[in-house]
Amino acid sequence: MADAAFAGFESKWIAALPEFGLALRFVDPANRTARAALACIGYEIEHAASHIGEAEVAAGKLRWWLEELDAFAAGAPRHPLTRALAAEVDARRVPHASWHGVIAAALARLDDTPATTLDALLDAHRDLHRHLAEAGRALFADDAVAVVAEAGALRRILRDAFAAAHADVPSRLVLPLELLARHRLTRADLAITSPSREAALREFAALLAVRLDAIDRAVLPVIDAVAVHAERARCGKLARAREPLRLAASAFTQLPLSAAWQGWRAARRHAHAALLSGTRR
Repeated sequence: MADAAFAGFESKWIAALPEFGLALRFVDPANRTARAALACIGYEIEHAASHIGEAEVAAGKLRWWLEELDAFAAGAPRHPLTRALAAEVDARRVPHASWHGVIAAALARLDDTPATTLDALLDAHRDLHRHLAEAGRALFADDAVAVVAEAGALRRILRDAFAAAHADVPSRLVLPLELLARHRLTRADLAITSPSREAALREFAALLAVRLDAIDRAVLPVIDAVAVHAERARCGKLARAREPLRLAASAFTQLPLSAAWQGWRAARRHAHAALLSGTRR
């Protein structure tokens, strides 16, 4: 059944991202399935770009997603997530350029060109999240595309850095070169326990905490607002930890108690905005 298959993908990402499951409790019930489906599509594409070790395999999966998103736009979706989304929204509202931009940006992530600075590293992810945010704007009238894209890029590079440090041989350079240089590390050193590696990860978490603090959560959709709040809390813990990599395994599966408050506030803002505009968001 399509419903059961959709629920399976949703459960998969709730297990991986507990803030996603919490946020869905506060999403407008009229849009819950559609927003969950779009978020899960984004997560699937991000995962293919960041966590499939073989570049050719990742590229193949991403090209399949391009075909599937074209089929969704043409009214003939096959995947449980695109079928669920098509049942809730008019696929024609999303320009083809947005879907193609998502996949083009994801394919670009397979290029292992090192990023010198934090901004350069973020630039490698902003494009993908900008196109996803444009799809959200087309479907749900979400504003602040640039802010949503920045939030998504910050969350992605945080998770990539700690995932790569867990790998035996990090396949992609997920920390800026200038940060590695300050701590006298190479890419291979990320897989070796050392005070320098832990110091670099602490500094990286602290830098991301500053960037996450600068995000205007008041303009974010509910799912993004809760996610940014949770990731900011995690960055604070990781930046203070003696062994941030060891802490990360539990930090990414836990939520601060204040995350529920953040979800409630975000839901209230969007409900108020809907009343003022006379439309449901």
